[in-house]
Formats: sequence, structure tokens, C-alpha cells
Amino acid sequence: MLTVIRNSIFAGICVAISAYAYVCTCLVTEPIYGAIIFSMALTYICTREYDLYTGKIGNLMPIIKDFSYSDKYRHDFIVNLIIMVIVNGITAYVIGLIFGFMNPAAETYCEKLFNDKLTLGYPIIFLESTFCGIVLYFAIKCYSKLGIISLIMGVVTFIMCGFEHSIANAAYLGISTQFDIPTLLVILISIYGNTIGSLLVSRFDI
Repeated sequence: MLTVIRNSIFAGICVAISAYAYVCTCLVTEPIYGAIIFSMALTYICTREYDLYTGKIGNLMPIIKDFSYSDKYRHDFIVNLIIMVIVNGITAYVIGLIFGFMNPAAETYCEKLFNDKLTLGYPIIFLESTFCGIVLYFAIKCYSKLGIISLIMGVVTFIMCGFEHSIANAAYLGISTQFDIPTLLVILISIYGNTIGSLLVSRFDI
């Protein structure tokens, strides 16, 4: 469990730094460059084998479908997923807070970013989160064959499409230095959508 917590903290740090780099880039140039830089997070996480919830949840369905896994293994895997999402989210938020206090321009940018998300409405946030889960599932599954290019293309795709990544949203929320029920719901719905998207694809992926 301690290893999962440690690896989840590192994953949250990677996402928070990448989210901040994305925001800083968007403040001075086009978002596409920020999207490319953001892929640093998934690249580091996968090469270092850190525990990112959105990268691991897609493995749940194959484990459930494969009866060679014991009930204890399945139970432990689910518990670890819960630990991951909590630790990832808290870490990304806290690191984001630090960046928000450091950089008022980034804070203002992320405050507007979250206001725009709330304007879209929760159903749209759910749909965008679901598609983000689908994109990340494919990116990570193809990583073993395509290498880092698969991760870069996956991250650039979900960012440029405006899809919602739950842990990245936690970092953006931290940078905005906000925290209330409406913004918390954005994070929770993003987690749910990311989960549904990954599980939906993995359920039928052969």
C-alpha cells in the first residue's frame, strides 16, 4: 500500500507540473504547444511506472473477466485504484495551489477555465470525461508497441478536443485557488466519466 501511495503522489506531481506548464504556455502562445508539453506527465508516469488512476482503471475489466485472478487480487486491485484516485487528486490540487499562489496570471487563467467548464454544464463535462477515458485507454495500451509517440498523441488529442481529465482538473482547480461544491462536482464527474470511458472500451477490446 505504501508503494501505491508513493507512486500515486509522484503521478499527481507530474500531472500538476504538466498542467502548470500547459497554462504558462497558453498565456504566451497557442494551446497546441501547451498540449505537447503536457504530454510530459504521461511520458514520465509510464516510463517510471507511477500510479495514475486514469492510466490504471482500464485494467480493471480484463482482471474481472479473467477468472484466473483470485478474489483477493481483484479486491486489492480495486482498493489500490481507490487509493490512487484520492492521492492523485489531492496531490495535484495541493501542488496546483502552490503554483496558483506563485503566479497570479496562471491563477486568473484557471479561474476562467473552471468558470467555462461550469458554464458547459455537468452533462457535457461527463461526456467529455468519458471520451478522455477512451483516448487514454488507447494511448496507454498502444504504448508498448508505439512507445512515447502514443502517449504524446493521446494527450494532445484529448487536450485539443477539450476532453476532461480528472487529475488534470484537480491541478487546474488548485491553480485557480478555488474550492467549493460546484467545482468539486466537476472533479467527481470527471473521475466518473474517465472511469466509464476506459471501462467501456476495455470491456469490448479483444
